[in-house]
Amino acid sequence: MQAVRSGRHVRAMDIELAHPVELRGYLEKVLGLLARADTEWTRVSRLTLRLFPRRSSDAATAALVPACGRALARLLPAVRVLTVAGGGDDGQTDGLLGSIASRYAAQLVEFHGNVPVALAVPAFSAELTHLRLSLDGRTQRLPRINAHALRSLSLYGVGSGFSWACFGDTQNPAVVNFASLRSIEITYGVCFLGDEDEDDGDGGGTDNAPRRRESHGEMEIRLPQLRKLRIVGCPASCALLEAGVFPEYLAQARVYGSSSALALISSSRLRRVGRLDINVQSLDAAGGGDFYTMSNRVFGARGPGTSSFLYVGRQVPVDPAMVEWTRLERLLVMSPLSAATLLALVARLPRLVSLVSFRTLLVDVSDACAAHSTLPGKARSHVERLGVIYDDTCAVEDAEMLVGHLLLGNTRLRSLTLPVAHMGMAKALVEQHRLAAPHLAGVALRPHF
Repeated sequence: MQAVRSGRHVRAMDIELAHPVELRGYLEKVLGLLARADTEWTRVSRLTLRLFPRRSSDAATAALVPACGRALARLLPAVRVLTVAGGGDDGQTDGLLGSIASRYAAQLVEFHGNVPVALAVPAFSAELTHLRLSLDGRTQRLPRINAHALRSLSLYGVGSGFSWACFGDTQNPAVVNFASLRSIEITYGVCFLGDEDEDDGDGGGTDNAPRRRESHGEMEIRLPQLRKLRIVGCPASCALLEAGVFPEYLAQARVYGSSSALALISSSRLRRVGRLDINVQSLDAAGGGDFYTMSNRVFGARGPGTSSFLYVGRQVPVDPAMVEWTRLERLLVMSPLSAATLLALVARLPRLVSLVSFRTLLVDVSDACAAHSTLPGKARSHVERLGVIYDDTCAVEDAEMLVGHLLLGNTRLRSLTLPVAHMGMAKALVEQHRLAAPHLAGVALRPHF
């Protein structure tokens, strides 16, 4: 800020405290620089605050917090996009960020709250189009938010009993009409963010979901323009899936949770989804029977997904005889799979293009390969991306037999992942099958499980 001769040309401002210094001294210095008599900041429309000060219980700092919020809002009156992140002291930083956010709430078009802050205002601006809120797993009451204007919504750390009433129409409280919303992301359980979004990989997700019912009563949640849906830690009762009215086509839906998430999706009003990703970390009390019934509905011939991915957690066993996942294209299994089970999955899933088994058990490999060899060639060799991860103390002969059998006649294979300890065997197999698998670029190696 010392190098800026005229604040009238500044459109965006970052105020960051990343060193272990005292909050009060830093704030006084920042406000002093901003309040220079020869500088105005009337065109600053984007403000980012990242405050991670040294831990302090100074009463003078606590008393300074409200005054700082008022002073900053007076010096930067035109802020329309606000991002806040911070922590590290005795609640003083959270109090300051909450105070500043409350000062600007009525004029914002975007608010990105990467830590829970208390918003002491009745409502956000009616023009708010992008909202990211971090809750603390307990805070349920929010300012009123105009659902009609929102184009993207992200809620993190949502607790059980969360109420959607703050988005309700004042004329018709039983209806939440996200008329312009294009993407929505809900993360249940305590989840505080950094400045960037968390990993968006296929194997992500968490299973810290609350199990009590979410509050939506007879409410209807309308999402006519929605393109992307993401739910992490999906509880057994999820208002968005139970009360949501979705468009005819959704580009992407990702749901992470337990096996109850499958039941919610199968009974939801999701009609057709371009990319459907489901992460099942564990089985609910109902046991495995419901897992197969619900997963067969979601990934079967009448399932909503055009392109589908299923992540199976360590606690979820897979029985090929029970699955009817005829539309499933990508499968990642963290629970143990025997050689026979792995080969049976390849044979039973005709659209499967990617298969990764993270805990392959090399037992009775010879018998499994012999039985699999009796199947038609197309049933044995259609996977394009294959990962077979096993304990690298296993006999290399068994590993070579299983992997070689999976490669045999597979002209579509493009990538192969094996344990790093068997690099020599992997290279030999690739050379051996190079002509049969012309698209195979090479082998990725990773540690065993």
